[in-house]
Amino acid sequence: MNLKTYKFIKSLVVVLVSITMAISVFFGNILLAFLGVITGMLLLTLMKKKTKVKVEDERTEQISLKACKATYFVTTCVLLISSSLLITLGYKGRIEATFIISLGIVLSYITMFIISLYSFFFYYFNKKL
Repeated sequence: MNLKTYKFIKSLVVVLVSITMAISVFFGNILLAFLGVITGMLLLTLMKKKTKVKVEDERTEQISLKACKATYFVTTCVLLISSSLLITLGYKGRIEATFIISLGIVLSYITMFIISLYSFFFYYFNKKL
């Protein structure tokens, strides 16, 4: 299969998954949405393996790396700021809002988990490469 056929099939799969998602939202069936997305991912993976042309190159890897770093930075900053704000607002209020404080603490733990995961993978890939 050449690159042109791969791009056509990829577009077709995206359209079919979009139609499946719209139908599942209309009927309120989450199982249909889940199955549609999984089927689309499997089809794209199978088609990517059958292409004779290399789909990813060094430029694509560099773009992906930069996008990953930017996403990590933005996500951790937003989680950190929102968790700090929620905890502060929960304690500064006249009525102690335990739900808001709990949500802030959960967001703090998620932030710490993401930073720990990043550190682990950074260490792993630093040793591997």
